[in-house]
Amino acid sequence: MISAGYVVRRVGLCVAVMACAVTCMVSCGPKHEEFRPQLEVLLPSGVSLADGSVNYDAGGGATDFVVRSNGGWSITGGASWLEISPSSGTGDGAVRISAAAAESSRSAVVEVSMTQAPQVRISFNVVQRVEETEPEDPEEPDDPLQGIIYRDSFDGAEARAEYGPTGDAWPALAEIPGCAAFEGRGSDGVRYGADGVSVRSDMASVPDGYAGASGCNNLLFGGGAMMQVSGVALDAADADLHLAFGLWTDSGRTAVGEDVEKPLSVWISGDGERWSRIEYVDDTVAEGWRGASCDFSLAAVPESLCVAFVCDADAVVRIDDVSLGVGDGGNVVDLDLGGEIDREEPSVDPPSEREVTVAELVSMMPAAEGRIVADANSDLWFDAVVQTDRKGGNCAASVLCLAAENAVEAGCGVSLAGPGVEAAAAGLVLGERVRVRLLRGAAMLCNEGGALGITGEGSAPWFEVTSDGSIADVAVAVVGVRDLARYQNMTVAVRGVESGGEGVWCGDSDGEHLFRVSGETLHVFVRGGAADFAGRRYGAASGEMRGVVTMRGGVAWLCPRNAADVAAFEPVAPPEPIPVTIPELIAMMPSDGRPAVIDAECDRVLTAVVMNDVEGGNCHASHLVLATPGATEAGNGITLYGSCVRPSALGVKRGDKVAVTLRASAAVVVNYQGMYEVTGDASTVWTEVEILESGCAIPTVTIPASQLAACQGMVVRVEDAVPRRDGLWYDGVLGGDVLFDTDDGTLTVRTLAAATFADQRFSAVSGDIAGLAAVIGGKAVLMPRNGEDVADFACTEEPTDPDNPSVEELEDTTDPETPPVEEPDTGAGYEMVTSLSALRAGRYHIGGYQNGSLYLATGGLTKVNHCMTSEFLFADGKLTPLGAEAAVVTLESAGVGNGYYLHFEGDGYLSATGSGAGKLRFTESPVEYWIVTENPSGGFDMLLSGDKFVRMVVSRTAREALLRSVAADEQGNAIVLIRIGRQE
Repeated sequence: MISAGYVVRRVGLCVAVMACAVTCMVSCGPKHEEFRPQLEVLLPSGVSLADGSVNYDAGGGATDFVVRSNGGWSITGGASWLEISPSSGTGDGAVRISAAAAESSRSAVVEVSMTQAPQVRISFNVVQRVEETEPEDPEEPDDPLQGIIYRDSFDGAEARAEYGPTGDAWPALAEIPGCAAFEGRGSDGVRYGADGVSVRSDMASVPDGYAGASGCNNLLFGGGAMMQVSGVALDAADADLHLAFGLWTDSGRTAVGEDVEKPLSVWISGDGERWSRIEYVDDTVAEGWRGASCDFSLAAVPESLCVAFVCDADAVVRIDDVSLGVGDGGNVVDLDLGGEIDREEPSVDPPSEREVTVAELVSMMPAAEGRIVADANSDLWFDAVVQTDRKGGNCAASVLCLAAENAVEAGCGVSLAGPGVEAAAAGLVLGERVRVRLLRGAAMLCNEGGALGITGEGSAPWFEVTSDGSIADVAVAVVGVRDLARYQNMTVAVRGVESGGEGVWCGDSDGEHLFRVSGETLHVFVRGGAADFAGRRYGAASGEMRGVVTMRGGVAWLCPRNAADVAAFEPVAPPEPIPVTIPELIAMMPSDGRPAVIDAECDRVLTAVVMNDVEGGNCHASHLVLATPGATEAGNGITLYGSCVRPSALGVKRGDKVAVTLRASAAVVVNYQGMYEVTGDASTVWTEVEILESGCAIPTVTIPASQLAACQGMVVRVEDAVPRRDGLWYDGVLGGDVLFDTDDGTLTVRTLAAATFADQRFSAVSGDIAGLAAVIGGKAVLMPRNGEDVADFACTEEPTDPDNPSVEELEDTTDPETPPVEEPDTGAGYEMVTSLSALRAGRYHIGGYQNGSLYLATGGLTKVNHCMTSEFLFADGKLTPLGAEAAVVTLESAGVGNGYYLHFEGDGYLSATGSGAGKLRFTESPVEYWIVTENPSGGFDMLLSGDKFVRMVVSRTAREALLRSVAADEQGNAIVLIRIGRQE
């Protein structure tokens, strides 16, 4: 008898089966798996479209959804009547699907898959239903569904044979709820329960078999299978009913009315408890299909009706297009007189059984990769002790590791993995004694890349686990790294493990750690967000580590069960910081420009005075310039570089004495193109800055111009300097570098657009000039801090001297016969190009964003063949350099769609020598053009033409946010293009 409780249990079992995807060993992944594909397809409401359906009526319409991915993706499938835009992208992106108006019903399957991992895919159905209309007939109802109470073609989503452990099984009815395609006024509350019923599309129902055959999906009943349709709502007037369905049998009967026992029986009930059998008649057969129907009347009409289909134990049948509607009535059925369903199930002989040991099971495992039935004739049972520590959390939910009690010899451990294991293992604790029964013909012994375990196929039960509640001491075998694989699924101890330094047991994501044991590599796995020690730090230590041995990718991994297994690696308190001076830091810098760690063991503390004049504005946003307090000798200034030392964020100002903590193994010194620099990786906390006091005196050192680089980071004065021109300190056309002549040679004075005196005019007169000595981009420059540093050159009148004309006068006196050189139209400002439709040949700056800051190419290549870049500010059409000037890049059309040659003024045409990072080069003439496409997250992707498969990105990790080449499938920041001035 079918009951509501039966429906809940069966559906629950199916859900559990789906959740327990069969894998033969643990969850830890090998070190080399850097890319873990992630894909979601969601409606704006957040509802997943996976195996779902988008529905339209005859008029069509449009639906927006979102693809979320950590890589590239593409959309396939669909149909000619569907428009999908865009059909591909990278990362998160919005997609719109539109259906045109239709005259008849139609459907299509749309599939979203990842470019780098095509096996990761999500599919959904698009269904457009058009109600069929017939010529008006006064005697016929206008609504084609009028009289239909419930109908289902089971074609909501096409069934696929991609379930089960090997991915080739058809889904059980409850595993694909999207197959339902309910119609009729009483269908809203319909639900299904099934046992032994699968959804198939391998043999469609045919119109020659019966009228209205829908094709596509149908339901296959195995021997003794049963399906219940519950909750068909009835009106009080629904006493005379007509039940119809398509039926396929393998009996071979072809004539109407042949007296052959029907292999499928039909039952109805008003409460799901008392069932009455109703007889049906069937029609002629075509390709095995026939129409079946039954007319009956109800003695009393219940609120809802249940219908059950039951297959004989020795038969196989299919049904399709089940419908219940108002009819002419027939035999009267009194539902109150019903009883239990007469369901004949196949007889099962009592199973035989035999006892085995864990070691015997291990010896029975396949020698080569594959799986075999543990025993086709007998149940096998064995006793074991649980090795999995659920409380410790460093274990997979669907894997249960077991070992023989007190065993320390190799080959005495085994794992259960697959359907039903998660639920069975949830209540078991470390050390619990259990008895495991492997059901005959169902349990499989498997070798998956050297990982030995036991699993099952399909949704059928394959094991039983019982416990007497007693706890045993878990035996621990002491083993070496080379022997780990022989002890898989057992608890072992490895001695003499060396961490090689400090680190963090993985946080929210799974972590794989490599340790050393006597020159051998020990692979250690920690489940992020689950293990009770995940996210904690471990120290540089040597000691014993314990855990369960698991296999993956042919490599033996040690999985510590809990924090006690890694207690030997608890970090020790760090040593007290050691003071360091600026001259000492400069002395640590390698001469070849390579970075050097300041101290790998201990933090260093630097006491210095801030030189930046933030209020004056003539300082770089990411530079914190420091000098030794009171120092007047060269070699006492240095620059800290990075987003974590921005003076504006730290709240420091000129004259603040600060204590700078330089973190061990994280802070580095580097002679970067002549600039004495302290920095660190952007992903680590390499420094902390504390203000000790304010208002410290800053001495000004008088030097000749040739000593500027040696005194970098210090406040200096150069006497008797004469500018080579007069004008603005920062000119929109000429930039912010002004050359001065001195007795000791040429002096470059640099003013940024953000300086408070940038728009003040200066005169070409002799005077003293002060400021910070700096080295930027390999050039020694003097950067005045404020208007006081340049007071000797103040000018209150516009220049009128014909021998020293202004920029405007120079432009006015240009020979009219000589076309003037076109300069960027700063009056028109700069324009950020954001779409292909606005992109055209012309003059641009090129770069991208990193950590929210804009970096533009400044021309030239580094020694590792990346484009040199510098930081800029861009707002309201104004572009402000915070370092070197941006290179002018001319985009020349290549004569193909979205293809452009990139010409850097002073360098040549940009291309690449091959695939991968560090391959950029300049050529004298056009060689290869770049194909520009829009990036879904903003900006552009640029791919080199030809067969090198080279992309150009702004690096996410390079210290200078370099514009660089990468392989075509690598990830990075999108390119931005800024059009220079107004270009017609």
